[in-house]
Amino acid sequence: MTPSSRNTGSAILRLTGALLLASGLVHVAVWWVDGSAWGGPVSFRKPVLFGVSGGLLALSLAWALDALGARLRRSATWWAWLIGAEVALITVQAWRRRVSHFNQDTALDIAIFAAMGGLILAAWALSLWWTWLIQRSRTMPADRRVAALGGLVLLHLASALGVFMSVRGTMVVTAGGAHPELIGQGSLHLPHAVGIHGFQVLLVAWWALRRRGVRARELNRTLGWATVGLVFAFSAALVQVFMGHAPEAPTLPAAILLVIGALSFLPAAFALFGPRLVTPVEVAS
Repeated sequence: MTPSSRNTGSAILRLTGALLLASGLVHVAVWWVDGSAWGGPVSFRKPVLFGVSGGLLALSLAWALDALGARLRRSATWWAWLIGAEVALITVQAWRRRVSHFNQDTALDIAIFAAMGGLILAAWALSLWWTWLIQRSRTMPADRRVAALGGLVLLHLASALGVFMSVRGTMVVTAGGAHPELIGQGSLHLPHAVGIHGFQVLLVAWWALRRRGVRARELNRTLGWATVGLVFAFSAALVQVFMGHAPEAPTLPAAILLVIGALSFLPAAFALFGPRLVTPVEVAS
């Protein structure tokens, strides 16, 4: 795909990703100068993490839409505003020294958290539509299509879990609980992060396998197995949480799922580090 053929939707998402990453990095400096704690419910950690995470996700989606070849300016603009607004609200709460999530102290805090939930649901709906478009595409290169669909499946798993976290967390706080993200000693943040950032793992795998010169058929199969591995990793983290255990105290079911996930990455490992018996292919620009 030449630069002139790249759609405006992906350009908007690349710009959004760059701005969110910049916001996250700026708040690292803010936190350092402020001297406040990194942990806890009120911290400049949240603008950092949500800025960086949102930025990486925006860049990942830009890559997927760029390969789609369709002009998706309107939906990409909406997604950019939705995610940007959510990160902005989290940032505003950090500067106000207020808890951003599950805060029921004042009407304004309740309204901000409700708005954040609505923004994320709307952004998720757009990503579901993009998934449908990519699945139906007949012009998108097969290897990029496999990687994009795999990343989006993981994103949808993380998004569904995020809805569960929001509903359950609100119920926990309403009942007087203090740690809405925890089930026993397990934190729902872990599987949520695995789902969101599994997208980037697949993109790195795609890039590395292309650089290695893996043939198209093997590349597609390897990326498919990598997706399966990441789904098992997500499942392992989820099982660990629902069994009430912290990550450093792995349960047998979670360990089994994690081992299966690791084994699913063996085709990628062999393709990357095994004998090079294939002809290199051109790396997409």
